[in-house]
Amino acid sequence: MTGLSSLWMPVLLSAVIVFVVSSIVHMAPLWHKNDFPKMPNEDKLMDALRPLGIPPGDYMVPRPSPAEMRTPAFAEKVRRGPVMIVTVMPNAMLTPPILAAEPRRAVPAVAVPTPAVPMRAAMAMRRVLRMRRTYPLRRISA
Repeated sequence: MTGLSSLWMPVLLSAVIVFVVSSIVHMAPLWHKNDFPKMPNEDKLMDALRPLGIPPGDYMVPRPSPAEMRTPAFAEKVRRGPVMIVTVMPNAMLTPPILAAEPRRAVPAVAVPTPAVPMRAAMAMRRVLRMRRTYPLRRISA
C-alpha cells in the first residue's frame, strides 16, 4: 500500500487542475449572460419610478393582504398587470468607491453587488410560490 506522504504531489497537482478546469467551465460558456435581460423602455421606466422615491428593498406588485387575495379587485389588478417582484438597490451600489465622485465616506457601505441580493430574490420567489399554493389564483373569464 502506498503511503499518503508519497502522494502529496499528485493530490496537489490534481487539485490545481480541477480548480483551473472548473473555473474555465464556469466562465467560458457564459450561461448566465442573459439572466437579466434589458427592460424595454428602460429610460421611461426609470423616469417614472424616480419621483416615487422608493427606498431600497424587495417588493412584490401587486401585494395583497391574505383577505384581499380572493377579492375581484385583486383579480382585476393581476389581470391588468404588470405582476412583478422588484429589488430596489441604492443608487451608488455599482460604483466602486475608488471611482466615486464623492468623498469615500459618502459612498454607501455596500459598494458592489453581493451574493445576498440574488439569494433574497430567490427567497422572495419561494415565498410567492408558497403563497400561490396556499391561495390559488382563479382565472377570471372576461
